[in-house]
Amino acid sequence: MPERSVPLVGLIGGIGSGKSSVADAAALVVRAVRLDADAVGHRALQQPSIQHRLREAFGPEVFDAAGHISRRALADRVFGTDADSQANRETLNSIVHPWIRSQHLAAIQQHTVAGDCDVLLLDAAVLLEAGWGDVCDAIVFIDAPFEQRLQRVSKRGWDATELARREASQLSLDEKRSRADFIVDNSGSLDAAGRQLVEYLQSHILAQPAVCS
Repeated sequence: MPERSVPLVGLIGGIGSGKSSVADAAALVVRAVRLDADAVGHRALQQPSIQHRLREAFGPEVFDAAGHISRRALADRVFGTDADSQANRETLNSIVHPWIRSQHLAAIQQHTVAGDCDVLLLDAAVLLEAGWGDVCDAIVFIDAPFEQRLQRVSKRGWDATELARREASQLSLDEKRSRADFIVDNSGSLDAAGRQLVEYLQSHILAQPAVCS
């Protein structure tokens, strides 16, 4: 990847763990910029070249009447533990992940050149699954109880079954925890979780010499 002098910290956790909110809370205290992988993923599905490949791979059924990708229809194809879902997920990832990665690298370079932050926070649910951990200087796991996470995702119209189905398509929470350099407890207030992240960044990331990768 291009040379950079701004540390990059990856944020992972269970679905609905509050990664974005914790990152934004920390950014009120330290000069941090959050890179939103979910937003980049949405933009990926709007790219004509990607839409063309998805139509070839999955057929017109994953498009709505207006010709846009139906995220719900696509989710029905790729989330699950059966062989078809796994194969479809691998196909989807092979199509969208290279573009998403290129956008992240471009954003990292942009902020490095601009000098508008002291640390970049990569907020990406499937950071490890996508192999993006290799560009991170550290990985932080945002931890929250299932009940709290379910309450958050219920606002998206998901129930416990849907949450479990989607999480089954990712690395287990135990695996994610084991691969993290630090764990933030987000079972209490957002302020408390934000302070934990800030303290980690200040003591382990910002206190270190600048890095170049």
